Formats: sequence, structure tokens, C-alpha cells
Amino acid sequence: YVFQIYLHYTDSKEFSIQKNNQVTSVYIPEKINKEYDKKYYKRAAQLVFCHFHNLANYIVHANMPDQLYMAEEMVKLFNCPLVYTLHFMENYYSYFDQITGYNRDIDITGDVLMKAMLAKADHIICVTRFSHRTIVEQYKIESSKVSVIYNGLEFIDELSNDPQILKIQYGFLTEERILWYAGKLETRKG
Repeated sequence: YVFQIYLHYTDSKEFSIQKNNQVTSVYIPEKINKEYDKKYYKRAAQLVFCHFHNLANYIVHANMPDQLYMAEEMVKLFNCPLVYTLHFMENYYSYFDQITGYNRDIDITGDVLMKAMLAKADHIICVTRFSHRTIVEQYKIESSKVSVIYNGLEFIDELSNDPQILKIQYGFLTEERILWYAGKLETRKG
């Protein structure tokens, strides 16, 4: 079962929940004042907890560093692990220079939220081996806490329409569920 939480939702001024098959979307309205306030994330997490505290086996999954404070509050309330997907490296060129031997000090101070998210996550997913290496070497995260899941496959003109044949063809077990991703590929993603 999947819960999607939309923070700073602007289409409504009220907290709302919509269910669609196996996905529940939770909409938390934007604050009246735009100033940063950790209390917003704490209250948002408490609202979610009030409605879903009876469910078990949670995993909080964050996609962007700015979700850190909501993720922290959710992990506290639900007593569950945090998984973070690192889609791109904020300081890509500094990392590349350091790893390739260019003699310049590496700048990993640029994204405080990303560093904090990497440190707090129970597991990290990244999209390239370069990102994995950078997380391990520059941020000193244990390699066992980091997995690489690549962004996708090259385009193939003719594919079988039979999902079982496709699973076998690409090395999956026939009973496995597969999640496909379509997204933006950029150099800064490593």
C-alpha cells in the first residue's frame, strides 16, 4: 500500500485525503506565511499519524533533501526506517574534480539538507555507480547502506507483450513486481 504526501499543497486550504485503488494521497496545505518553520513539518506529520497510526510496517521514502524535516518527524512518530533516493549530486563538479584527481578542494558544504538526509537515512538509493562512490568516499556512508538502481533501459523497438516473458528476458523472477521509472537524465545525476 502506498501513501503519497503532498506538502505545501496550494489547490486547497484544507487537509484532505483521497484514495485511489492501492494509493492514498494526503494533501497538506501550504502555510499562510512562507517563512521556514520546523513546526509546520511536525504538525503535518502529526496529522498524518492521527489518520494512519494503526497501520504497520511503514517505510518513509524521501525523494528530495527538502523533505528532511517531514521525514524526521514521520520516522519519530511511526518508528520506522527512512529510505532516501538521491536523484542527483548537488555539487557534481566538485566531486568529479576530486575523484578524477584535479587538485582543488572539494566543496561538499553546498547542500546542508542533502548531507543531513544522507546521514539520517537507514538506506540510500542512487542512480549511478559514480553517485554510490561519492556517497561512500566523500560523505563517509557505509557502502552497505547504499544501493544503485539505474534509471532505465535503452529503447527497444520490439518487445513481447507477455509480462512473464519480459521478466525472464531481463533477469527477474516471474513472481516479482517491477516498478518502471521515466525521468530526466542529466550529467549532475552522476
